[in-house]
Amino acid sequence: MYTILTDFSYIDELIENGVEYAVIDVDNTITQSSATDLGLTMKKEQISNKFLWLLWVCLFAIQIPFFYLIDFFNRDFLLKVVMKKYHSFSLSKIEKSAEELFEKKLKKQFIMFTHDLIVLLLSHNVQKLTA
Repeated sequence: MYTILTDFSYIDELIENGVEYAVIDVDNTITQSSATDLGLTMKKEQISNKFLWLLWVCLFAIQIPFFYLIDFFNRDFLLKVVMKKYHSFSLSKIEKSAEELFEKKLKKQFIMFTHDLIVLLLSHNVQKLTA
């Protein structure tokens, strides 16, 4: 039977009725993370001088309230602003840093409910689509 944290009894009925696909939104659903984690990791690697790194963090911290304000009014615009910050990095650098961040930190922060749900769906041959 299921524990309280992983009560998927409502999913069993869906599977029995022939559900073939499940869409899993991986943005802060599989692990507790954000684009900021990756951005800060890459920026810290880019700025080796400790003083310059602290200066950059302070300047970045000043921008945070503005990011929340933009997010409140227009999430699409916020995503464009964030993506512009990533343009200084190559795609291969972003991929490499994302893999390193996953191995160092995110691998230990799986949200078990979502992980268990994916395992259950796969065990019933439900194909998962990540978004």
